[in-house]
Amino acid sequence: AIVDETSRITWAQLANRVNRLAAAFVDAGLKPGEFVGIQLPNRIEFVEAYLAIQRAGLRALTMMSIYREKDVEFMLNKTKASAYVTLDSHRKFNYVEMAAKLMDSVPSLRHVIIVGEPAPGMHSYESFMRSEDVSSGAFRHLRPDPDSLSKVSFTSGTTGFPKGVAHTHNTDMVPPLLTAKALGLTHETPIWMPSPICHATGLAFGVYDSLLCGAKLVLQDVWNPVRALEMISAERAVFTVSATPFIAEILEVGNLHDYDLTSFRYFGSGGARIPTTLVERAKE
Repeated sequence: AIVDETSRITWAQLANRVNRLAAAFVDAGLKPGEFVGIQLPNRIEFVEAYLAIQRAGLRALTMMSIYREKDVEFMLNKTKASAYVTLDSHRKFNYVEMAAKLMDSVPSLRHVIIVGEPAPGMHSYESFMRSEDVSSGAFRHLRPDPDSLSKVSFTSGTTGFPKGVAHTHNTDMVPPLLTAKALGLTHETPIWMPSPICHATGLAFGVYDSLLCGAKLVLQDVWNPVRALEMISAERAVFTVSATPFIAEILEVGNLHDYDLTSFRYFGSGGARIPTTLVERAKE
């Protein structure tokens, strides 16, 4: 189902862990409609946590891993988040230290869940999960209305304060459904995603399209064009949506033709002008 930089997981394993994490949210006293903040990089645990939030009838607050205390505090307080899922460290930044400060500055925050080593008063991600298997049917009564609020993602604004963008479960589905239909994505078209899956692009065209089509999701965390080529080639990726500079850097790799890229057909991009010469080089 999902491959990241260090691990891989099957659909059955994913479903089991999502159900156990969703049960843990319910066991912890979180009620339908409450927010859970997620600040994780491109790794399997983000997908598990995001789906568990939905399954438990909760709402997701997705946050880029580059955000620091001031912004994260603002977002958690704005949504009155009840729980916060992050990791111990990433790219030399200590998220546990930041989380400890947030526990004092966000009155609504009752649970901090750490992927890795937590500090006192926090939960370890693995030990927080319910230990026994849980049936998907156990959450039927928590199934949300498709037109109800599903998540809030923040973007920067001209005032200096982040702006919250709200989505419903139905609006979440529109871009990935249109893309999957237009490109003929199926369970046989693996998706490589170097864009952050905590952001709109990576979430819609990575996580959602993977789930809708049953396609393997290949997650790249730290950008490196050589690593990108290795993952595309090894996992036989077909599709992605990402930033224009990424495809430009891939084309500059000296031994580009040493990699088998015959499976890779679609690189969607936007947000900035794409030079015609770049498109022609990519086609070649």
